[in-house]
Amino acid sequence: MISRAKGFAAAATAVAATALMPATSAQATTSATYAEFFDNAGFCCSSIYLNGPTHCYNLPTYFVNVISSVKSNTTWRLYSRPGCWSDALLLEGTGNVSNVGSHANDRTISVQVS
Repeated sequence: MISRAKGFAAAATAVAATALMPATSAQATTSATYAEFFDNAGFCCSSIYLNGPTHCYNLPTYFVNVISSVKSNTTWRLYSRPGCWSDALLLEGTGNVSNVGSHANDRTISVQVS
């Protein structure tokens, strides 16, 4: 009975030690290109994450006309029409942008990640 209790105590200690290890995000551990698009300024709330590069990605219905900020480790483009039409380019950027500005805010239908 004593050895069983010691076994439980050792297992509980191991679980507690594992739970205290800090979690790392996938973005921090990979060098692959990515862009994460958020529905609010300041990288807030709902987001859609894309691994790059993508030639063109038409946003799903629930994410059309909602992008307000972007986190990325590469170049990205926001378009106001499906299919990434060149004459519909709203904004091109590299890296993180906490507010895409009034010209592009809530107007994006398709995106490209380079």
